[in-house]
Amino acid sequence: MKVYLQVIGCNQEEPSALLFFDNLRILVNGGEGIQRLCSEHGVRYSKVEHLLLTRLSWDTFGGVPDLIFSMADMGREYLNLYGPKYLLDFLLVSRYFLCKSRFGLSTHEVNDRSVLNFPNEEVQILPIVIEANPGNKENATLEEITNLSFEDCKFMAQEAQDFEEEEEPEQIPTETENVIASSSSSTLHPIDRETQGKAPSEPLTSNPPQLFHENINSKTTYLLYDRPSKFVFPKNVQTALCYVILTPRVPGKMDGAKAVKLGVPKGPLMGKLVKGESVVLPNGTVVSPGDCIGPSLPGPLILIIACPSLNHLPNLISHPVLQKYQQLEDKDQVVCVIHSTPYSIVSTKPYVDWMAKFRPNSQHILMSMPHEKSSKSGGSEYFCVNKSFLELQLSLNSIDPNVFPIPFQFAQGNTIPLPPFFGKNVIFAESMLKYNIQPISSIGFDRSEIIASVPRFVPSKKIEQAIQEYQTQLLRGLDSNPSEAAKLVFLGVGAAIPFKTRNVSSIFLELKRGGVLLDCGESTFTQLHLKYGERIGEILIGLKVIWLSHKHADHHLSLISILTQRRKYFQEKYGDREPCPKVMIFGPRFMYGYIVEYGSFIDMGNYEYVLCSEIEGDNPKWKGFFNSECGLSKFSVVKVPHCYDSYGLIVENDTSDYSYKWKLVYSADTRPCKQLVNAGKDATILIHEATMEDSLQHEAIARSHSTTDEALTISREMNAYRVILTHFSMRHRKYPLGDFLTMEKEKRKHATIAFDLMTVELSEKRLELLPLLLDPLCVLAEEDLAK
Repeated sequence: MKVYLQVIGCNQEEPSALLFFDNLRILVNGGEGIQRLCSEHGVRYSKVEHLLLTRLSWDTFGGVPDLIFSMADMGREYLNLYGPKYLLDFLLVSRYFLCKSRFGLSTHEVNDRSVLNFPNEEVQILPIVIEANPGNKENATLEEITNLSFEDCKFMAQEAQDFEEEEEPEQIPTETENVIASSSSSTLHPIDRETQGKAPSEPLTSNPPQLFHENINSKTTYLLYDRPSKFVFPKNVQTALCYVILTPRVPGKMDGAKAVKLGVPKGPLMGKLVKGESVVLPNGTVVSPGDCIGPSLPGPLILIIACPSLNHLPNLISHPVLQKYQQLEDKDQVVCVIHSTPYSIVSTKPYVDWMAKFRPNSQHILMSMPHEKSSKSGGSEYFCVNKSFLELQLSLNSIDPNVFPIPFQFAQGNTIPLPPFFGKNVIFAESMLKYNIQPISSIGFDRSEIIASVPRFVPSKKIEQAIQEYQTQLLRGLDSNPSEAAKLVFLGVGAAIPFKTRNVSSIFLELKRGGVLLDCGESTFTQLHLKYGERIGEILIGLKVIWLSHKHADHHLSLISILTQRRKYFQEKYGDREPCPKVMIFGPRFMYGYIVEYGSFIDMGNYEYVLCSEIEGDNPKWKGFFNSECGLSKFSVVKVPHCYDSYGLIVENDTSDYSYKWKLVYSADTRPCKQLVNAGKDATILIHEATMEDSLQHEAIARSHSTTDEALTISREMNAYRVILTHFSMRHRKYPLGDFLTMEKEKRKHATIAFDLMTVELSEKRLELLPLLLDPLCVLAEEDLAK
């Protein structure tokens, strides 16, 4: 029996952890970027059947939609989700985009009486509910909690239990009845629009899991686009879940001398006894395992601890069940405690004192750490949890550091000094860190898969020559005293799902008066953090506009985290002294309900949602807003042929902030579009999708996307001065330049391609020299192909 726990990710709000058993995989939390991290490091997420959520939050759930999309594409048919009350309602909000036919989502709303049994591995999981203390004011301060004694916390927890029953959340009736109820499994089947409103004629999971759970709220529904009746908008759900994992019993030890004495020879017969099988000796004697193998022992215990706020702390440290596990004998001990708790809480005196009550040989892993910059930043080695992405960035950085900056270097868990008030059995998590649990002989840490730092890129002679030629032309063409300019930052240039070297769609327009975000696919917040580092709070607070081109998940999955992080950074800086400035969201009709419904679960701060149709043409109301707030003379949309309610964008600046006048056109996802050509005539810069290579035009037509040649043709018809291609499918290699390698230079003389974190100054000289990038990029691509 092999059992281990592995950390996946770090420097995130809530990293995930994988529980590995021989025939069972359980994931704890699935925040944004989980699918990309698993792909990067060879973690077979297609084997994961169960997902435990420690709370209903985008930090724990944001990566699950892309995980489901990928699992479905790999042929998986179901996933079990476990979480607190309202898990089903929380998941139903995702029906706007989480639609994969023949994929079953089984939800299990657990409580303190629930027992999760996995009989095929003899594993049990016991959830422990931790509520925020309703007797406190809404947000307790650090000083209030830190000064509490252990007895104070016990009193506050009892006060919370005596608090009157909470008001039931509002149930919103609807005219449509799209919930189809049946037996005892809470299974959601997202279905395609073609089958909307029809119940499947047969179960959609051909191999549903055989589980034997107790005290779990369950019901069966089919997840449709229309809001189901009795859909619940709970208010301020603050329930957190801890989990006790009881690993399989440890087999007793074989007494070899006793077996030999009973006449069992060394070899296959003794091996059968070890496996628990009785054997028949040549003389007819039957020897059973119990005759020479000692009794099995309870398996080691693992605790997952979640305390998301200071208001949860009194109930956590006084919980009687957790106190019981702090006092177990050595043979029943907790070997590993995973703290999925913010560092600002873990480091408080009451929490540290509570941790110290576990036995000294229990190992504690802190999943959250201070956001510090790596001491290796700017040296000869670099670190990032996405190693393939970093290797690519270093090769690009060697061409032009201004266009291709090195990502902000977060500190690794082993480079941050642990404060002295923690015990010697406490460490910070590191991505891919393993803790072996069984066999007992291997118990302890395994660092063999931890991400190594990446050395500086060393170019070949051919690449070095191409880089030198580019840099020579660049120095000859650039002004010695460049003027201030707006910037385009490509945060993600991939299509559909995140890839090792490419995140999904997002572009940040950095302006003097604030920022404009054009789409925000999964992990956009992480990409912004990699780009701006310690300035991330300033960038988010200054965000003026978020524009969503259409409903597909790869263009909006990070919206919730952008809004919640913006609110968090503002509160950290200003507290309650002044209201957070409003951010305007312009998007398709389809997204409005999604934002409103998630807003009932999650406080997303101050925002206003406006339909894209409001900014078709020159609406005087919004023209004034964009001019005064952003310094833009035009911000309007054009409908494009992709999915329903899809838009392209035209943006122009005035000259009050920048002397250089530019016109930006962003196609978003589309087939070649005449309306876009007409609206974007004489664009300074066109950003156009080129999802498919030219050889896959038939697929581009079928999926309503464009090829490289089609994008370049549109740029010529538009008379665009410069064109940057983006939105590359996973079929492209890390340098998506296949079509350019055989293309005549005359045809591509005004073009280049985008990479993650690529930064383009919207200045006359920089745009004039932009196409020069293609030559060294093509040399890099040729060498990559040769390898």
